[in-house]
Amino acid sequence: DITQRILHRYLVDNDIDEHIDLIRSRYGGQCRAMVERLTQCMPEGTAITEPEGGMFLWLELPDGLDAMAVFDEAVARRVAFVPGQPFYTRPGVGASTLRLNFSCVDEDAIAVGVERLAEAVDAVRRRTGS
Repeated sequence: DITQRILHRYLVDNDIDEHIDLIRSRYGGQCRAMVERLTQCMPEGTAITEPEGGMFLWLELPDGLDAMAVFDEAVARRVAFVPGQPFYTRPGVGASTLRLNFSCVDEDAIAVGVERLAEAVDAVRRRTGS
């Protein structure tokens, strides 16, 4: 199979353990940067779930704010996230949750994105009186 041959060649020519160490270090720094910025920018009552691995953070908005309303505001500010509700098996659960990816941008872009997200949250809170 061609896929197996490609993978074999990659593993022969590259140090996979070195690559994994690099990814862990890079993702760890990006994750810490996002958590720090979220802690600084998001309103009181926001819950941040720090991952033990991977490339996503889980965020729960305060006061039951609707993530889809925040999504529309965020996209208008050129920042996006994945609303959390589709990750739940029960209907109506998770409407105030978001999944945030930190692996595809550097720490400066993370800071800008979190600031834009916080602005979107503030706009929805003002509009809804939350």
